[in-house]
Amino acid sequence: MNIQQALNIFGLSGELTEQDIKKVYKQAALKFHPDRNPVGAEMMKAVNAAFDFLMQNIDRINDSQSSDDNARYNFGEELESVLSTLQGKAGVIFEVAGN
Repeated sequence: MNIQQALNIFGLSGELTEQDIKKVYKQAALKFHPDRNPVGAEMMKAVNAAFDFLMQNIDRINDSQSSDDNARYNFGEELESVLSTLQGKAGVIFEVAGN
C-alpha cells in the first residue's frame, strides 16, 4: 500500500493529525464492520491496513502534503535547464511524463 492509496480509502488529503485519521477510521469501521455490514469484511481489511499505514507514516505524509513551499523540493528551474539542454542536442528525443 502506498500513501495515496491509504489516503483514498478514507477520502483524505492535505496535512493530517492523528485525530483526523482516528476520526475517519472510526467512521469507516462503523460502516464496514462485518457485524453491521456482512459484505464489508474485505473493505474492513483495507480500512485496517490503511489506518495502520497512515499512523506509521504520518510524519512522512505531512512532509509530502505540506503546503509550505520550503518543505517541498522545487525542481522547476533545474528541470527547465536540463530540458533546454536536451532540446539543443541533435538526435536526442525525450518525453516528459508525470507532474
